[in-house]
Amino acid sequence: MNVRNKRFWLFIFIIGLLFNFSLVYADFAACGVTVNEPWFKVNDSDGRDVFIVDNEGDIYFEGVSHIEDRTSIDNYDTFEIYNLFFNSEISFYNSITEMIAVLPNYEGTYILNSTGANKTLISKGGEIFTFGKGVFQHSQAACKTDGDYCDGTLKEDRDYYCNITSSLNGDCEYDVLFSEDCATKASIDTDGGVSYFTKGTVTDYIDCVGPDASASCTTNTYTDVCTSSVSLREYYNSGSSYGISNINCDAAYSNNFCSGGNLWRHNYDCDSDACAFSSNTYVQTCLDGVTTYSGWNACSDSNTRRQTVTTRPSACAPSGCYVVPTNHYEYLDCGGGQYCIGSGTCCSPSWSPSTSTVCSGTSFTQYDGCGHSRGAVGTKNCCTTYSGYNCGSCPTSYMCSGEAISLDCWCIGVASGAMCMSSGSDRYWSKTVC
Repeated sequence: MNVRNKRFWLFIFIIGLLFNFSLVYADFAACGVTVNEPWFKVNDSDGRDVFIVDNEGDIYFEGVSHIEDRTSIDNYDTFEIYNLFFNSEISFYNSITEMIAVLPNYEGTYILNSTGANKTLISKGGEIFTFGKGVFQHSQAACKTDGDYCDGTLKEDRDYYCNITSSLNGDCEYDVLFSEDCATKASIDTDGGVSYFTKGTVTDYIDCVGPDASASCTTNTYTDVCTSSVSLREYYNSGSSYGISNINCDAAYSNNFCSGGNLWRHNYDCDSDACAFSSNTYVQTCLDGVTTYSGWNACSDSNTRRQTVTTRPSACAPSGCYVVPTNHYEYLDCGGGQYCIGSGTCCSPSWSPSTSTVCSGTSFTQYDGCGHSRGAVGTKNCCTTYSGYNCGSCPTSYMCSGEAISLDCWCIGVASGAMCMSSGSDRYWSKTVC
């Protein structure tokens, strides 16, 4: 005989010892289930009802391991059920679950209700099948359905169960498996936040509402939207709320680029509720550069003048057309004994004043007009001879004193030193002034 058969016959034996029918109608409720007489019940050796099957197939089951704070019965002999099956729910006992629609055709003991209908089967294998509800520790009984419930703004995932608190009594309780506060729940954005190139929707959680077991957080939603051909209103998540950013797509993202020496512009607009590239437009062509000359404005040495030649090749950059100037020099010899002076001027030297314009023997400085100088001695005859006739009786070698010598012999316009001279029969006066 296998173990399950042994357990079955032991169970039937215990039932035979303890079985009795109560004729007193003492209905009781536990965990929302009303257990009605007439019923089939099993008492322990202390007379306590530990197993009851009522007229509807509802089962009340009280075992040592299923009663909280019932240490006083720990020493009593109790029986164990291998499996429990209920048609109206999934039951949890020994971690085995099943739902039934009809009683199976198993060997065992059938319990009939007052009309003679089979409501419960205690199988040969120690399993119990019933059409009613099961009331035992941690069964669903008639407790609320597991699911989401509201507690203010809190949404709680509750696991309801029957807690057998005392004999023939039990309360529905629940464990909170998970909870969240809808009012402080972080908002979400389908485009990940501030994303101007992707259309998104912000979900902002507000409150907890809804029917028991199916409660949910209410939400407001905000979807990105174009407010003009180039303007976008971007919604984004911000903690448990949301934010708004208004942007001009064209001003924010349009930019210049170069292609083939031409300057172009990328244009952006707002399309399908997101910033998007729209087109390229031509701006300008960057022309070849020009060459400029500074003019002969410097000397490279004493005989050569110089000018700066600047070449300005044109180039393209996103900021616009620009030039990169390069410089070099050109040189020109003044030639012909000329000098380069000042700001690149060729100078032909010409010494002045001329020696012929300076009295002979006089030292002076000559200048060539090109910044050079030298010493020189004059060669000019600067002497003047003054003479007159009709000296009359002027004695030879008489020196004029500046006054008349005689009525017809005087020194006219000359200083002293004129001498009376004779030449043949003529007499005259003469003086040389240098």
